[in-house]
Amino acid sequence: QMRRTNADEGEFTLLAYAQGQKLRPEDRPAFNLVFSLDRSGSMSGEPIELLKQTALATAKQLKPGDVVSLLGWSTDQGIVLDGYHVTGPDDPTLIAAIQGLDAGGGTDLHAGLVTAYDLANTHYIEDGINRVLIISDGGANAGITDTDLIAAEASEADGKGIYLIGVGVGESAGYYDELMDDLTDAGKGAYVFIDSAAEAQRIFADPIRFLTITSVAARNVRMQLTMPWYFGIKEFHGEEYSANPEEVEPQHLAANDAMSFHQIIASCDPKAPRTDDTIKARVDYLHPVTYEEMSDEIEIPLGELVEADATALYKGDVVVSYAKAFIVIDSLLDLNDSAQAISTAEDMVGWLKQASVALDDPEVEEMAQVMDDYRAVLVNQFGG
Repeated sequence: QMRRTNADEGEFTLLAYAQGQKLRPEDRPAFNLVFSLDRSGSMSGEPIELLKQTALATAKQLKPGDVVSLLGWSTDQGIVLDGYHVTGPDDPTLIAAIQGLDAGGGTDLHAGLVTAYDLANTHYIEDGINRVLIISDGGANAGITDTDLIAAEASEADGKGIYLIGVGVGESAGYYDELMDDLTDAGKGAYVFIDSAAEAQRIFADPIRFLTITSVAARNVRMQLTMPWYFGIKEFHGEEYSANPEEVEPQHLAANDAMSFHQIIASCDPKAPRTDDTIKARVDYLHPVTYEEMSDEIEIPLGELVEADATALYKGDVVVSYAKAFIVIDSLLDLNDSAQAISTAEDMVGWLKQASVALDDPEVEEMAQVMDDYRAVLVNQFGG
């Protein structure tokens, strides 16, 4: 989708995106799911309660035919469930195993990950969804503590089709995000942070959102964009881009999700663009089960692009503006201009609420709520 944003400078906003296949919860393949749960001493109190809330919410999504293993680890590895076939949602044996966890000891995250992958390999389901769900506060102070070595385990398992889901728990002030971020980057898996029971429910108790976190529709996705010679990228809002495909790390795409690349492009001559010139997008990827090389492509004239529906582009604009607003607010706080920071947050809340109505999009509505909560924190801290 594309819109002209500055005619004098030949500037356009362009959104290129790859949409993962739609998958309904009732149609998903069987799970081989390994819970790798941090029960070290640093998890005492709120973190282990949030861990339990997340695991319990996940238990609601299971169905007959799913295979579950559960490992609680600290300096030792306690396998509580080994290839257990659940009876359905909220399986009593699984619930009891989760509720029985307590915290104590050091944090040997590497061993917890290795043991979890051993369990996942043992109970591997062909054509199934094979996952390791690691929940931790992100610390590592026992066994192998080198971040690169720990992340290498996730990378190796990803090559076997066992994908990692990383969940950080606890208060943000006491959470070590670097290791969990590196882990999920290496394993090309989803990474979420849970700081409340409500957040655990919001993410893991919703069937569609849960599938987006746990499924893979396409592996090693790369998008190639071919534009007329006169266009150049002025701003890029996405993971990364390069003229050399080998410099772009491929990513996995989940079912019911989209991989979006929002950018501002500009023509070297504002008069150069012609309606019959085309933009071509090609997506190369691997089938998530067979690893067969696959591709899709589309080529559309500029005239058709700028006249077509741009709802997804509008949402892309909203997401980019939302992210930039936090950067602006943080910069204002660094300059000790709390009044302007609060004003910026208030303006953004109003704009996001208007956008959520126009788009009828619950995700944008959620952004508005998060920004409003942040505004309230600023007012409480600085007054206003």
